[in-house]
Amino acid sequence: MTISTQAPLAIGFHRNAVSRVRQARAVRIVFKATTWFFDPYRPELHYMRGPGPKWREKHMRQGPI
Repeated sequence: MTISTQAPLAIGFHRNAVSRVRQARAVRIVFKATTWFFDPYRPELHYMRGPGPKWREKHMRQGPI
């Protein structure tokens, strides 16, 4: 009867690889959550409400067609 010494090493390697994948996923989730919470881009602050007074001044000179 031969005893294989590679099976425990393969299982240990697999466990380490799985734990590294889980750690990478956890880091990715934390990173996405922090960027979502602290994202400096706020589109509502840059919302344009329409043409401003300079546009009206320029286009009202032409008169109605």
